[in-house]
Amino acid sequence: MRVPPGVVVAVSLGPLAWTGLAASEADPGLDPRTGAPISYVETIEDSEFELLMVPVEGDGTLGGFWISTVEIPWDLYRPFMYPKDEMQGLAIDGVDAVSRPTPPYVPMDFGMGTTGYPAISMTQFAARQFTKWLSVETTRFYRLPTRVEWSYACGSSEGSVKIDDAHVRHYDTADDTYGRVGALEPNARGLHDMLGNVAEWVLDGGEENSVATRLTSTGSSFSRPGEVDPRLVMGGSFEDDLEDITCGAARPSSPVWQRRDPQLPKSIWYLTDGQFVGFRVVRPFSEPDADEREVAWEPDTEGLREIVAKQRAR
Repeated sequence: MRVPPGVVVAVSLGPLAWTGLAASEADPGLDPRTGAPISYVETIEDSEFELLMVPVEGDGTLGGFWISTVEIPWDLYRPFMYPKDEMQGLAIDGVDAVSRPTPPYVPMDFGMGTTGYPAISMTQFAARQFTKWLSVETTRFYRLPTRVEWSYACGSSEGSVKIDDAHVRHYDTADDTYGRVGALEPNARGLHDMLGNVAEWVLDGGEENSVATRLTSTGSSFSRPGEVDPRLVMGGSFEDDLEDITCGAARPSSPVWQRRDPQLPKSIWYLTDGQFVGFRVVRPFSEPDADEREVAWEPDTEGLREIVAKQRAR
């Protein structure tokens, strides 16, 4: 793990010890002269991919946040799946604070491409663990967006949402496969593939078996899941018809997305039949409290907690 001078990071199996960026360390997302949020590039040690984060100002009721301009690509997700310490026998400080996927039975890109392409077929829990890992790696807090935040970033008030072949990879243009991240035109906020390409996980569950919750960092409400399914993906994918893809298009997860998974219980990491599912990350302007870190990162059902505890004990 990379730890710049002046940064103090504490990690444990729980979320409460994470301290993030030290006050003395310059934040790349803030203008050094004015302190205003600006775009910045996030990188990690084991990848050459540069993830551009752009600021989305709030609207008075919703606080501001940075959001990645592209869906998380395999270039960043594979170092999370296959950590250096496992590949090369090296130790990385703090990795025991983050659960990592068990090795998959088959290549999870299913032959559609890795370098420069969106990571797919992960459960919501796997996506949330990636955000925890990325936070530990960078000392900046990342999580999945809520449905409210995602929809706000998608449907910019700066201009009308363009739903056409130049902006959206959909069934008629996709040739049954996803496309490279950032290949199509961005929306008014500079965000690529918010619509189409791969559907994107948000923190929310379906209305049933969920509890209305509010996050302190942005003031966003969301439906906190109480069961493994349903959980929501947004924006449609390359499998959907163009007329069905909108900023409000929410699709609930289903056990069918793991139909071909031979494991019992089903994997907490992979969706064997969710080859259209990916995600992007956000970082709130305001630092989160302990409750928000728990919501963002930790197992949220008893079944998940039991499986994670067993995997961490190995």
